[in-house]
Amino acid sequence: MADEHIILTSVRPENRTLAWREFRESLSNIDEIAYDQIISFWGRHPQVDFYVDFDDISSWPTPWEIITNGQFCPTGMAICIFFTLLYSRWDRDRLDIRVVKSPSDEKITTIVVIDDKIVLNYHCDRWVKLDDLDIIAMDLIVWNDDHYVSSRQIN
Repeated sequence: MADEHIILTSVRPENRTLAWREFRESLSNIDEIAYDQIISFWGRHPQVDFYVDFDDISSWPTPWEIITNGQFCPTGMAICIFFTLLYSRWDRDRLDIRVVKSPSDEKITTIVVIDDKIVLNYHCDRWVKLDDLDIIAMDLIVWNDDHYVSSRQIN
């Protein structure tokens, strides 16, 4: 199993994707234990305020680019979490990325939703149930084989 305490930015850039692959391979089931492992792995990486523009999915880098560059902003983190799930053999139809806004503070962030129930990346230290959040969905983004599709592109 991959070192649970590894921080990708502490590893040489050429070894970061290998460390991420080892972590993905250590995940087995979609359950609360896996959610906790994912939060533990990604939540300890230092975040920058801005690296990926949540509002321009055509400019979104791949998770490999984010990991290699070591620039983890909230949207970049959501991309990495999404692909951690996807490349851990979890069904993509159960996963989506959402850009949401909190009505209380107007904060906009990017989250990963599993089964339209579980949210990762809203808090850096825990997962939450979607029904427990007071948020407004601004965009729903899905992965379509080799590119992202936004709900704004569909409508």
